[in-house]
Amino acid sequence: GQRLPLGLLLGATLAGIVALPLRVSILEVGDALAIGALVMSAIGRSGCVLVGCCLGRICPPWLQPMCLLPPPGSEAYLLQMSSAGLPGHLSPVFPLSYVFQATALGILCVLALLLNRGAKPGFILWVTCLVGPAAKAGLELLRDVPRPPVLAVWIPLAVTSVALAVGIVSIIHGRRSPGA
Repeated sequence: GQRLPLGLLLGATLAGIVALPLRVSILEVGDALAIGALVMSAIGRSGCVLVGCCLGRICPPWLQPMCLLPPPGSEAYLLQMSSAGLPGHLSPVFPLSYVFQATALGILCVLALLLNRGAKPGFILWVTCLVGPAAKAGLELLRDVPRPPVLAVWIPLAVTSVALAVGIVSIIHGRRSPGA
């Protein structure tokens, strides 16, 4: 999870290095890698659910029916036990892993729609690099255990900023090109 935004950026770079000698479109390889990264993220979050990591903050009372009790031995469980000091007294926490999974699946649905509408090569990669890391940065603010390090928010925001800049430059360049 924390490595996905930087992984997308490095994956795009690697796609360029590999695509050239193979004479494959760099943008199409990047699109395929972006889709693969989202699928792996959605599947990988199942492991978070199983081991009890990536849980969110303690839920407010009105949201507790939708929240989860931290599993014994998880970071959230140990933190609550050490801070509360009351054995057996646990508070439900926000199911952040499920939200990360749902976000990845939601982005995949948007990408499927874009592909169905004939998205140009590279557009899938661009949308993934724009929306995925931005969503991750926002969701990291809901994480409680461990507190998000600065890089958990700043790396995704940097990737989103680069993707936004690339999009803006592409739009400006497209408008100036003859026949665009």
